[in-house]
Amino acid sequence: MSTATVSQTVRAQQELQITRVFDAPRELVWKAWTDPDQMKLWFGPRDFVARNLTAEARPGGRWRNCLHSDGFDTGDGEKRRLDLWQGGEYLELVEPERLVFTFHWEEGTGLPEHDTVISITFEEKMGRRR
Repeated sequence: MSTATVSQTVRAQQELQITRVFDAPRELVWKAWTDPDQMKLWFGPRDFVARNLTAEARPGGRWRNCLHSDGFDTGDGEKRRLDLWQGGEYLELVEPERLVFTFHWEEGTGLPEHDTVISITFEEKMGRRR
């Protein structure tokens, strides 16, 4: 097997594709992903809020966020307060079409500390945003 084939196989095994369709203008969906004030409204899972979110949406710019919960059950039935810091770097921005950035959990969260590359394509499909 060639090196290129191995690389493509590994990438395919570690790739996750998620598709969402929004009834909103593409520019608004773009802003939800790049404007810190908009990101704070949704950037995190259920039972968490985005705190101290900063984002400098430009190539080489950084983003950082604290996911905060006052009562999250980590699996032992006990609810506890959690602050999970995450961040990354913007790699590519083609407004309002494509956004590429890194994501990592910061040291001390107990979560994996490697960078993940997130690539988002904002498409117009049949009058909706995908």
